[in-house]
This record gives sequence, C-alpha cells and structure tokens, in this order.
Amino acid sequence: MKRYVGLERWKYLFNDWSIFPKWTIRRIAFVGILIAISVVIFTVFASFIPLITIPSYKISFIGLPIKISGFIFGPLVGAIVGLISDIISFSIFPTFYNVYYTLAAVVNGVVSGVVGLLFVKFFKYVFGGQFIESIYVSKIYYLNKKLIKIKSNNPESKKIKQLQNRIIQLGEKRKMNSMMNSPKHLLNINLITSIILLSTICLAIFIIVMYKVDDQIIKNKSIIPNKIALIATMESGYLLMILFLIIARFKIRPKRFLVIVPIVVFSAFIESINVPILSLADSKIASGSSESIITFMFQHIVLSPVKIWANMFIIYFTYSIIAPLVNKNNEIVYN
Repeated sequence: MKRYVGLERWKYLFNDWSIFPKWTIRRIAFVGILIAISVVIFTVFASFIPLITIPSYKISFIGLPIKISGFIFGPLVGAIVGLISDIISFSIFPTFYNVYYTLAAVVNGVVSGVVGLLFVKFFKYVFGGQFIESIYVSKIYYLNKKLIKIKSNNPESKKIKQLQNRIIQLGEKRKMNSMMNSPKHLLNINLITSIILLSTICLAIFIIVMYKVDDQIIKNKSIIPNKIALIATMESGYLLMILFLIIARFKIRPKRFLVIVPIVVFSAFIESINVPILSLADSKIASGSSESIITFMFQHIVLSPVKIWANMFIIYFTYSIIAPLVNKNNEIVYN
C-alpha cells in the first residue's frame, strides 16, 4: 500500500474525497453505460406498460442507475446522470413535464453521492485505521528528515539519540495500532450513524403528520383516513430498515454490511425528499396549482415502504457487479 506524507497526503485526500472524482477511461465509459441503461430500462418497460410513462412512475425506473452512478462516482456525476437520463427519457416518450420531475431525478444522484462520500470515503478513512496510520507515517517522516538534517550539520549532537528513540517509539505505536485496529469500530459507527439518520426521518414524519397536518385533511384526502395508521404505514419501511441493519450488523459479513448501510440510508432519504417533490409536480400537472399536493403525497406515501426495500436490494446487487468493474485498472487515466 502506498504511503502518503506531508502535502502529498493532503493532496491525495482531496482527490479521493472530491465530489468530482478523477476521470479514467473506464469511469467515463461506465457513466455513459449507466445513462444508457437508465433510458433503455425505461424505454423497454414503457413499451409493454404504458402507465410507466407517467413521470412519477418513470422516476422510479430511471432512478436506479442514477442512484448507482451517484453512489459510485459522487454527487456531481450523479446529478448529471439524473439530468441527462430524465431529459432523454422524456424526449423518447413525451408525456407530462414539470421541472420538479427533473429535480427528483437529480436528487437521486446527489443524495446517493453525498451519502456515499460520508460512509464509503469519510467513515472508512477516519474509523478504518487509515487516519491514525497516516498520522504516525507523517510524524515518522518529518522526524527522519529532521534527523538527517541534524546528522549532516552536527554528527555529535545529543538530539540524534533523542530523535532515534522517538522514531522507534512511534514505530512501535504504529505497529501496536495496526495490530489492535479492528473493523468493529467502522462497523459500529456505520450502524449508529444509520440508526440516528433513519430515526431522524421517523421523528420528522411523526411530528409533521401528528402535529402539522389537520385531522380533517387526512380523513378527506388520505387513502388511510386514520392518523395513527397513516403514521405507522409511513414509518414501517424505515423502522424495518433499522431492525434489518441491527440484525445485519451481527449476521452479515462486514464487507457486505459496509455496502448495505449507505444504500439503506440514501434509499430512505431519497424517498423522503422525493415524495413532496413528486407530489408537487403531480399537483401542478393535474390542477395547475399546488393545492392538491397533500392528496398526491398520501398516494406516494402508501407505496414508499415497498419502493425503499425494492431499491435497497436491487441497488445492492447491481452495485456489487458494477463497482468492481469500475474500479478495476484505475491507472488508465484521461487527461
């Protein structure tokens, strides 16, 4: 494994965490492939099931490759893939259009990209042992430079022995850190963070529906007229995800768990964000105003738990196939 020290280390980290990753020939090709897959999936299914051409349903079909592109390549690339996919799919099957539909497609790529950066890049670096390792490497590197300088200027200096002892001590601490480093820290921080984020969504749903939405509106416009039953339906998918992650933490292999967690999180957040966006777009298309947004929101909410779970499994298995291919031969760089 290559070691980065000094300015090289920070340059490496900046490039690695960039929202616009280093382009390689392979990555450029896969971005194009994901856009094509997004459009082809929609076109094929729309030919057999015309109902899919309705924009709010279309987003569900073209959204899967968009989410994968954001997760692998970052939020900016995900947003671009979402924008292009929505425009091309609309040009092939022009039905209803509203800018909020395009926004929903872009959200798919942005949210998955941001969550990917947080879990796959940041958490892995900070809690996976690389951060502490880089600190020891940097300290040893600078002490070695200082030692060489002192030896060249004053070979009899007492500081030479002190620096040598210090370097040896840091080397031993580095070895001890490598031996004690356990993936448990990374697994636990992923689990805790995901539970906090999903619980936040559940709490927000509870507060909004219980205290912000009038009972009469729910009775008149919701498919589920009972407020408690509606909250239970809305939160069922998220609560089951929390339970699933807790069980998966101890039953699933660590490598697989570290991939599933961010997929679960961004699937939940995308659904939470896109429900009001798609409802607003549907409302404007249907009546020309946003007055009926509540009605459309309730319609989307009923299907949310199913969509979240379907997204999670499909994206996981697709990502497991595509990610190794994308990251293979990264040295082929486009300048």
